[in-house]
Amino acid sequence: FDLKQVNTATEAATGRPFFAYWEFLVAPDSPQLMVTNIESTYASMHAEPKDWAEKTLCAYGALRKFIESDGRAPLRPYAADPRVKDRWIARFRRDGFGAPLRWYHAYVNGYMWEVEKELPKERHKVTVPLLYIGASQDSASPTAGIYAPQKAGLLPYLTIKEVDSGHWQTMEVPDKTGPLIAAWLREQDFTLSKSKL
Repeated sequence: FDLKQVNTATEAATGRPFFAYWEFLVAPDSPQLMVTNIESTYASMHAEPKDWAEKTLCAYGALRKFIESDGRAPLRPYAADPRVKDRWIARFRRDGFGAPLRWYHAYVNGYMWEVEKELPKERHKVTVPLLYIGASQDSASPTAGIYAPQKAGLLPYLTIKEVDSGHWQTMEVPDKTGPLIAAWLREQDFTLSKSKL
């Protein structure tokens, strides 16, 4: 995984570097900046404008600029709820962002690839039923991102649904995602044996 190359490729294909915000998340100073400016960190993840992810996450340097300047933005209704916001802020003030950001470091620095490259090719295929619920307002993780592995035959039992929301869809529109999950579970035959898959 080459972050610069991936951003160059997604920008050439779509006009946006989908992973531009990763540059900030893997920077050595990001965990401290995120705690120091925790209100702007929260806003950066839960802002109301529908084009927020596109302008802040999928633009070089935009996330860093917003957090460093301790920026503010209108919040989505679920995120403006003090019970949600206060709990989130208290937790990250206590625990920080160092551990949650390690996933990005592991990916960018190739630690995951060091393990995954040894997997036999047939293990790349997900041979169990899989539900993917995309979010129409999520520019950083668009629903279309699931199409390439599906077309490659790696997800033969994939069901794709989409809801009109931002990235945190189970928090924003639980009345839509919950029923989709429940309906999908009812439709599945989890008695399929490996021989049938």
